Amino acid sequence: MLNEDSLYNILTNPQEEKTLFLMIKQMDLTAIRMYKLTGILEHKENWPKLASLIEKLRAAGIIYIAAQRSSYFRHVEDEETGTIAFNTSCASDLQRFNVLGIEGEPWQTDRTKEGYVAYKLWMDDIKKTNKYCQQNGLTNDVYVHKFLDTTTNTATSVIAHDLAYYNKRVNLTCYINTTKLITKGRAWTEMLNRLILLGTQAAQMVKMQEVLVLFNCKDTEDGIWDYLTYHSLLEALMIITRDFEANTFNGKGNLKLIGFGGFGFNQLKRLVNLSTTSLPA
Repeated sequence: MLNEDSLYNILTNPQEEKTLFLMIKQMDLTAIRMYKLTGILEHKENWPKLASLIEKLRAAGIIYIAAQRSSYFRHVEDEETGTIAFNTSCASDLQRFNVLGIEGEPWQTDRTKEGYVAYKLWMDDIKKTNKYCQQNGLTNDVYVHKFLDTTTNTATSVIAHDLAYYNKRVNLTCYINTTKLITKGRAWTEMLNRLILLGTQAAQMVKMQEVLVLFNCKDTEDGIWDYLTYHSLLEALMIITRDFEANTFNGKGNLKLIGFGGFGFNQLKRLVNLSTTSLPA
């Protein structure tokens, strides 16, 4: 995942761009998510740079290029900084986002805080985004952590149903630190309840639900940077995958763990072997 600051540095600094492509090659990445895009798109001079970067990403083997925004408005209706406004300006599909993602859980924020959005309104945005994507040959997904509505008390089963029904992929954040990750059963415990909820709903729909495990790779109390200084993200995913395969729970057969993701580009790039010179043309 690339936030505004990381993306700006990549667009303006050739060395940062090189580091990104080395990371893609060394970690065998196939998907890139970009978020907090408003700060980038409000400056029109960034649009051709972003289009060029996306085209290079496709040449490097990135299939899934997602714009993660806060709302349907930011994706479709915003004519100044919208995802679709940007896509429309591009000369080729190779330069466009092909996934419209909706940001996490603003309904978990205190009602009095900036950014609060009631669950129903957030889900209305997802429904509209899903419909737009179906009509325009795009994909939509969601970035989410807890299935817990602390303000309007939507049932967790309803949240899981909505996430599975209206999204091809659920990017499920795994906020665990190194100690929890390496302690037998702890990583699984952090994920189990949400996977059961998703799997149960997917089974009722007779649907195979894609789930991507998203790690916090920063050096924070809920990040796994200490682990990554000695291990790979793939090894972190395998801890969860082994537990996933070894356990039986409702809806397991309707879930597909498709891989891993990470946020914390400034940390992850420290793991890249910068001496490598072979890059995609």
